[in-house]
Amino acid sequence: MDHPFSTDTSLTSEHFRAQMSDEDKSFADEIEQLLSDHRSQSKTVLKEAHLSELYDRFNTTEMSDESGTLSNYASILKHDILPHVVNVGSEYCVGHMTSALPRFQAEISRLVSLLNQNVVKIETSRVLTLIERQSIGMLHRLAFSQSDDFYAQHLFEPSSVLGVVTSGGTLSNITALWMARKRLGPDELDGNEVIVASELAHYSFRKAASLLGLKRDPIKVPAHSNGAINLVALEETLTELREAGDRVLAVVGIAGTTETGAVDDLKAMAAIAKRHNTHFHVDGAWGGALLLSNTHRNLLDGLELADTFSICGHKQLYLPQGISILLCRDPSLGAGIRTQAKYQARPKSLDLGMHSAEGSRPAMSLHLHAAFHVLGRRGYEELIDTSIEKARIFAELINAHPAFELLAKPKTNLIVYRYLPEQYRTNTPAGLSEHIDRVNTWLQERQFLEGNSLISRTTLSSSEPYGRGSVVALRAVLANPRTTAKTLQSVLEEQVMLGDMAP
Repeated sequence: MDHPFSTDTSLTSEHFRAQMSDEDKSFADEIEQLLSDHRSQSKTVLKEAHLSELYDRFNTTEMSDESGTLSNYASILKHDILPHVVNVGSEYCVGHMTSALPRFQAEISRLVSLLNQNVVKIETSRVLTLIERQSIGMLHRLAFSQSDDFYAQHLFEPSSVLGVVTSGGTLSNITALWMARKRLGPDELDGNEVIVASELAHYSFRKAASLLGLKRDPIKVPAHSNGAINLVALEETLTELREAGDRVLAVVGIAGTTETGAVDDLKAMAAIAKRHNTHFHVDGAWGGALLLSNTHRNLLDGLELADTFSICGHKQLYLPQGISILLCRDPSLGAGIRTQAKYQARPKSLDLGMHSAEGSRPAMSLHLHAAFHVLGRRGYEELIDTSIEKARIFAELINAHPAFELLAKPKTNLIVYRYLPEQYRTNTPAGLSEHIDRVNTWLQERQFLEGNSLISRTTLSSSEPYGRGSVVALRAVLANPRTTAKTLQSVLEEQVMLGDMAP
């Protein structure tokens, strides 16, 4: 098998072409060519266009009365849309948690679309319901390592919920907190319920608090300079809340912060949550894939003690956008959110909509099933280990360059650093400088507009190396399999060139 992340993105296999009309074939050929042209570009933004220009291009809201042709729409794609999308498959696209996909997933996407299965109910998905439960079971075994008898008992038991597939990490986290809310009992909320999490927790937990009707945002616990939650502060916070009469809905651990990729001490957090008799949820949307690496899975020690665990398929499992998985250590946990109807989600059925906030949804778990069979654990391990090695190399390049400052030692494959204007390279102020922040903001925005490479930007706050202040940071996400050390050197060279031009 040749490299699964190559630029070949053919969507027109002979099996499907045999069933196409001439117009369909012509449209498919045009799409294939457009995709080929798009993927072959190294630039991250293929054509520079100010947003104001794009606003003007797409500001009409009247639908045409007449039917159009596929050929005309192909022209719209070619001239008005594809030139202005972000080329996330480019080796220079290292700014966000979206990257190149193995090309077989394009064919799986086509298959999912053509089959049009609805996994809300087994009558509209049949075997794909079983595929989803099996795929969840594979992940559950990786995370919680239960016995063969355990999986034989629960895999296809209608009342058992090993996990729930959702359309994104936010909904997985919300579902976890929904389950935790139901564990408190059937009584109405009295206003004293709270979620406790690191100050670096994902903003989805604020959404969860709002949707669940909590009267307060999550309680934020300080983090150390390495990004991990302060365990002493966590213990103190939980004690203070209990003494004040508050009920802790859940304690949240992070396996891969969105800022620096840091991982909390999950084993210690699990022990603290147990002492305080509260639900322990681990948000592993980014770093949960470390489970697949023998070298690095020790960073997740204690995960097996979590009540719930979320992981995003469209991040380091290299699946298309639209699939995340929430796992439940106890298969009975899903009973609290069970919802039934007379025409579907019936008792004793395998209808997946019975334990989900979502109703109708596509069979996205087929992407996960395919990846497990094609890439396998060793394939994933190679991807994870290689990405973390790239982060180490990039950190070395940054440390060796006088124009840059590494802001945090990488634990996984996220790097935060900043560009230093020449006057600060031998006498850097104590971390805080509005001028340095302005230059880095301008640099990041300009690099994106130039389209040659893409690095994201964030603001590191009090938990990071600069005391109680904050600092604008450049942020690299090194999960793209096509990115090389030479790529990263080029990214830095472009940043030096742009930084020297900064106003």
